[in-house]
Amino acid sequence: MAHPIPTTTTAVNTFRTQMVAAELMVLAGSNVVVAIDQGWDTHGDTNGNTVRTMMNQRILPPLNTFLARTQAMTDRDVTVVIFGDFSRSLPGSDHQGNMTATVIGKKVKQGSTGKVGGNVSLPAGTPGIQEFWAYLAAVTGCTSQPFGANPH
Repeated sequence: MAHPIPTTTTAVNTFRTQMVAAELMVLAGSNVVVAIDQGWDTHGDTNGNTVRTMMNQRILPPLNTFLARTQAMTDRDVTVVIFGDFSRSLPGSDHQGNMTATVIGKKVKQGSTGKVGGNVSLPAGTPGIQEFWAYLAAVTGCTSQPFGANPH
């Protein structure tokens, strides 16, 4: 079984069942699917162990299955975007104004727009949200540039 859930499961109320539903929507021809996982507001997690455990136990197993299955589809070009306010202030692991994203897909080249500074801030001139959407439009094959030119 690709996704280890009981065959009697009908509710989409976990990240794993969201990944099953997302795969079914991709197979049905959907162009956009959104899966949201909540509960990541972990103030005080100064060493990152809480969020690392959540990511390793709750997110990565079903996401890895979804990615393996959808990236192997020869008739689909699935792009996965994982984003949020993963950057945290120091030393208290509070909110920080950066958005961090990981983009996975057949047209995605490995790389980075840069590293955060010691104060968890982005250097001047780092691409912003408009450029992020321009990049996503490009890697998903959008034939126009609704968000401007892809800066990457």
